[in-house]
Amino acid sequence: MEDKQKNKTGEYFRNNCWWWRPLATYVLENIDLPEKQQDWFMNNGCKVSKVSAEKIAKRIKELIDSGEAKKYEIQYKKEINALEKINCNICEGTGKRKNAPEIGAGKIKCNGCNGTGKTDPWPKSYPFSVENLKEFMEFAESSGGFEIC
Repeated sequence: MEDKQKNKTGEYFRNNCWWWRPLATYVLENIDLPEKQQDWFMNNGCKVSKVSAEKIAKRIKELIDSGEAKKYEIQYKKEINALEKINCNICEGTGKRKNAPEIGAGKIKCNGCNGTGKTDPWPKSYPFSVENLKEFMEFAESSGGFEIC
């Protein structure tokens, strides 16, 4: 609750890397900003101006109000959920691994795939939601500019 309150006051917006990447991608695909796009993914203190923050908030509001953001969320989830499991890289898809820290086929039940030999591909770890987008919009609107770090 505390983070959500800070988000609304424009002081701080909290997303871990899993939530941040799809959010940043969506923002950058839909809003032309002068800041370097790659800096949005570097956690290197990229400064986003007050003008850009206001532009972000305004455009996100338009995308939410028009239903475009919800369409994107639905399509994004559909594509992510359609991804098939892949061979576990810890046990090489056998379900049995070597003793840690070694990886590869072995004799111990693999903790990476729970012995199935299959795991979800990395993209399934990156969620996107309109609710998160809205929180970011509220933050950006009140922030007066912000820093990505």
